[in-house]
Amino acid sequence: MQVRSVVLPHTGSAIDLKLFFPGAGVVRQHGVVSQTMGDQFRATFTDCDEFSRQRLYALLHGREVGSQRSQRFHTDLKVIVREPGRATTAALVSNLSRTGAFVRLERLPARGRVVELELAFPGEAVHESVNAFVVHVAPGRGIGVQFIGATGAFTSRLDEYLTQLSR
Repeated sequence: MQVRSVVLPHTGSAIDLKLFFPGAGVVRQHGVVSQTMGDQFRATFTDCDEFSRQRLYALLHGREVGSQRSQRFHTDLKVIVREPGRATTAALVSNLSRTGAFVRLERLPARGRVVELELAFPGEAVHESVNAFVVHVAPGRGIGVQFIGATGAFTSRLDEYLTQLSR
């Protein structure tokens, strides 16, 4: 597996990886750094049995061919966007699915950044938070994000809201 990193580990270092798959949860793997190059390193899994290897292959292959693409819904959902080192921004989700969203905002985080989204679902006093990976930047419009590490509470509330939108 190839990984980008701000701080590169040394070749031969033991590492723990958390791989986030929307709709499939988190896969944890142990590995060893096998090579470093530029701002990236390659890791080899050290505890990957056949079942884990097949599951990872299915999850990665499913993402590549788009078979896990979720139905999208148009909406006007208020959201707070938090990016480390920057001011909190109020924004609007205009397109929403089970795995991600399009967020309309003026100050755009860079592609590849992780932001925290606090969604204000209608009729809810408590907002739901989720981390999201910026997969698309549309200058003058907003960002496309993929949810990562969603909690059961977030996923449940999101599913309820998407069911309402589908009617």
